[in-house]
Amino acid sequence: MGRASKPYWKKSHQAFYVTIAGKLHRLGTTKEEADRTFHALSLKQGKEYQALGIPELIDLYLDDAETKLAKITYLNYRMHLQEWAQFSHLIKIENLKPYHVTNYLKTKPRWGHNTRQHAAAIIKLWARWVKNQGYIENNPISDYRNTKAIRRKPPEPGALEKTRAGIISPVFRDYLEIALETGCRPGELMSLDCSRINLDERKAVVVGRKGERTIVLNARACEILDRLVKRWETGPVLRNSRGGQWRWEAVRSQLIRAAARAGGPRIVPNHTRGIYATEAIRNGVDSLMVSKLLGHKDNTIIAKHYANPDEQMLRESAEKATKSSGES
Repeated sequence: MGRASKPYWKKSHQAFYVTIAGKLHRLGTTKEEADRTFHALSLKQGKEYQALGIPELIDLYLDDAETKLAKITYLNYRMHLQEWAQFSHLIKIENLKPYHVTNYLKTKPRWGHNTRQHAAAIIKLWARWVKNQGYIENNPISDYRNTKAIRRKPPEPGALEKTRAGIISPVFRDYLEIALETGCRPGELMSLDCSRINLDERKAVVVGRKGERTIVLNARACEILDRLVKRWETGPVLRNSRGGQWRWEAVRSQLIRAAARAGGPRIVPNHTRGIYATEAIRNGVDSLMVSKLLGHKDNTIIAKHYANPDEQMLRESAEKATKSSGES
């Protein structure tokens, strides 16, 4: 079987090539030059770029995005676009309509509102890229109206305790405890590598949406990580029962099952970050310091999204607000 009509790198010639109608064409030495030349050749041959189909156009977008996005963001985009490709692979790009996106999201009944909103946003971003690159004249889903993301509600009272009680996997318990002791995002935890943990200096380097950041480890986190580093020595330090790296869906499933076993409300993966912030403020840590620990530039995000003071915290704050410095 011959190659599909899609640019590919020919190492022996240090250039991009494509085969169109049985003829080999040299496209250039850079990806941008190759895409432009290929587009022109396709039009000349009477083969519109759309003929490659949605999956191929997704591949082209991901090739470009991989060089521009943080790794964790790229992997998230790739996951969503690959699922979208499986749904839409038989649809011609010029026949794509907003209702196709709506119907695709209907095939994901277990997704929450924000996950569906996020997936649709990525699909719209891809379609704009395809149009802006000149592969299609018009964006076929520009009229799709995406919903707004809903602010995540804090966990219900007792949800964390119930979740902990329902965990039966020792390796997932380690994951959850490190999440609660560091306040890291789920994606950052998945990037935590044995080689980037310095227990002597009580710090580690993780990779997030905006690149690398250094996190400070407390005594409990050091205790857990010391045990795990000795076990694995290299590679991801937080691993599932099969020794593989934790994935978002696996973490989510573990939390769902733990809550079901305990018969109580559950938490979601990102709740651990809010719990960390709330507990830090409850324990008297300044909000600016909490922001630094979470990797924020200032403390406005803490107030808006993470810290969720309960009534007891508010009552204690009310007492302190008018208490003079001379009172004992």
